[in-house]
This record gives sequence, C-alpha cells and structure tokens, in this order.
Amino acid sequence: MSTDLMLIPEKINPLVIFTPRGSQDILDAIRHKARSTPRDMSTKEGRAAIASLARTIASSKVFLDDSGKTLTEEWTQKTKSVNIERKRIREGLDDLRDEVRKPLTDWEDKEKNRIAVHETLLANLYRNSEFDCANPSIELIQSRQMIVGSVYASHQWEEFSERASQALDIVREKLQNALELAEKQEKERVELERLRHEESARLQQENERKQRERDERLQSEAADRARLAAELEAQRKADIASHERWREQERLQRERDEQEQRAKKAENDKKQSELRAKAAADKANAIKRKLFARNASESPPNGGKRKRLPKRERWIRSIGLKSSGRLPLH
Repeated sequence: MSTDLMLIPEKINPLVIFTPRGSQDILDAIRHKARSTPRDMSTKEGRAAIASLARTIASSKVFLDDSGKTLTEEWTQKTKSVNIERKRIREGLDDLRDEVRKPLTDWEDKEKNRIAVHETLLANLYRNSEFDCANPSIELIQSRQMIVGSVYASHQWEEFSERASQALDIVREKLQNALELAEKQEKERVELERLRHEESARLQQENERKQRERDERLQSEAADRARLAAELEAQRKADIASHERWREQERLQRERDEQEQRAKKAENDKKQSELRAKAAADKANAIKRKLFARNASESPPNGGKRKRLPKRERWIRSIGLKSSGRLPLH
C-alpha cells in the first residue's frame, strides 16, 4: 500500500515501530500532521478536506495495523508486544480520527437535527388538514387555519421551502373546503332546527286545539250524561209512581174481587146450606112418612100388640138398612 495517501513517512521500519513504545514517534508525527492541517468548516471544500483527512488517518491506521500483522507472522515470540502496540495505535488513531472529525460530526448531527425538525413540521402541517371526527366544527377548522397561517407559513423552511409551499397550498385548500362544508352543514342544521321548532309549535297548537275540543266534547258528553241521568231518574221515579199506582189499583181490585168472591161464596154457602137444610128436612119428612106407613102396616091385627123393637133398630129398619152397626153417609 502506498504511503502517499497516508500521514506516514515514506520509509518506516516495522521492527522499530512494533517494539515497546516504538510507535510513539510515528503516532506523534501523524498527530502533528493531522492537527497542523487547516480545518475550515465555513466552506464545502473545507468540510470535504476534513472528511478526507479523517479518511487518511483511518488509512494510516489500517496500514500500520497491517504492518504489525505481518510482523506477527514472522515474529511470533513478540506477538504480545505487537498486539499491545496495535491496540495503542488503533485506539490512539481512533481517538485522533474522532478528534479531527468532531467538528464535521457535530455539524452533521446538527444538520440531521435541523432536517428532522423540518420533516416533523411538514408532517405536522399535513396533519392539520386531518380530523378525528367526520364533521369537525367551524371553530376547530378556523383554529387550524390560524395555526397554519401563524406557525407554518412564517417558519423559515430553508431548502424545504418548495415542499413547504406545496404543503401549505394543499392544507389551506383542504381546510377551506372543510370550512365551506361545515358552514353549509351549519346552515342546514340551523334551518332544520328552525323547521323542527316550527313543526313543534304547530304540533303543540294542534295538540292544544285537540285538547280543547276533547275537553269541550267531554264537557258536552258529561252534560248529556247528566241530562240523561236526570231524565232517567225522573222516568224511574215516574215509573215507580206509576207502578205504585198500578199496584194500589191491583190491590184495590184484588180486595174488591176478594170481597165479591167472599160475597158470592157466602151467597153460595147460604144457598147450599138452605138446600142442605131443605134436603135434610125433606129427607126427614120422607123418613117420617115412611116410618109412619111401616108402623101402620106392622100393627097387629085385631088391635093386638107386637113386641116393641129397640129405638135404634126401629130407626135403622125405617131407612131400609140392615143392622150392621154402620150409619149411613150423607
């Protein structure tokens, strides 16, 4: 490997370098050359020169390390010492590399942070046109528009200016469209609310009218029921009075009928009694006549006397019955 691109003298003796503390001189020489090289961070060429110097130091490290590795193959008994020096060289030159490159590294880290800030702001800018709900309010959209106009539009975008300008146009258009839609929906909502209010008022008036009609109908029905109840009560009382009169007439007629029946019965009873008395008298007279005739026929001739029968036996014979001990039924 050529030493033209490294901070190493043209002729080196590895046997001298890779001895205890043998690499000190060459490390000092490399540090001196590296640290004495001008480093300008203000220009692109200066930053490129710093990067090139760091790469040269890394190449020098590789060259010296490879030289030490070659010696270890020939000088096995001194491997430990060589490895120690190798380690010192690696660490020393790594530190020197980092030391030399630190301004560039710091600048690169700063650039990364600066670019990350721009990228984050761009992403946040786009998020301002996105909403969690389907119908964002007018106030929310206007607040997003204010944020976009005050924060993102005034930001110094540097090399991101073109992308930021495009993003601002897109976000502003989306927010304006969302605002117009929200205003339209709000007008429709207000109109719908007005119609609902009118419909509610109309329904309330209609219900009140129906309630009045219902109340009037109920009052009329109640009056009709009261009138009908009064009429029914009057009719009931008239019916009761008529029924009472009818019952009284029935009672009087029944009493008259009963009196007539009693009179008729008494008349009939009287007639029957008279008939029975007459029949009894006629029968008694007949019996007497019959008895008299029999007595006359049974008289003994020549004025003789017959044996007189008992009175009961005579009576029984007079009516034509045998002496059975039973009386005739009338």
